[in-house]
Amino acid sequence: GIGGAEAKKLIEEHLNDRERWLRINAIEALARLGEHDAVPKLMQLAEVEKDPWVRASLVSALGRLGGVEQIPFCEAALNSPDARIRANAIESLSRLGVHESEWKNRIEPFLHDPNDRVRVNAAIALWKMGDASVVPALVTMAREATKWLRASAAFALGEIGAREAVPALLALLDDKEDVVYKNALQALGKIGDVNALIPILKERSKER
Repeated sequence: GIGGAEAKKLIEEHLNDRERWLRINAIEALARLGEHDAVPKLMQLAEVEKDPWVRASLVSALGRLGGVEQIPFCEAALNSPDARIRANAIESLSRLGVHESEWKNRIEPFLHDPNDRVRVNAAIALWKMGDASVVPALVTMAREATKWLRASAAFALGEIGAREAVPALLALLDDKEDVVYKNALQALGKIGDVNALIPILKERSKER
């Protein structure tokens, strides 16, 4: 996180390391440091990289460092069989400024993806494109039987800042799963609706 020319040189040396975690850490370090001029090297790596974990990191980093030139690469990643890559591709496309209406049809099918994170990222991306219909979809998702779907829905509603979802999030304060409970609390805090104030204060007495 310190940066500098020497650090950048050391990091870039590990982009082609045999150990996958060194490649992943090098990619993420460049993204955290905001090294936009590293994009050509990351694109070169993307042409040959096969490991799905590393590719997922590449998609994420290129979304943070790249520009419109990286949109085709991220769009192609939507077709990956790996859920991490699909989720990161949606997030990166949103970061790269893909907000035109024609992209809605490309992203909408991922609201029904088998993976919870992919579905949530699709909902957030569509919200940024001006599609308010994702809020009811997330509220429905918050009632799913799988805890990870409920937790992810709560997270997304908080990121979106959906005040109309406050009743659904308050209902999740009774959820037995801690990850759902935590995400619901954090979402209510982000939304900041006064109607949630007393229920949140009452949670203090539960010592959960």
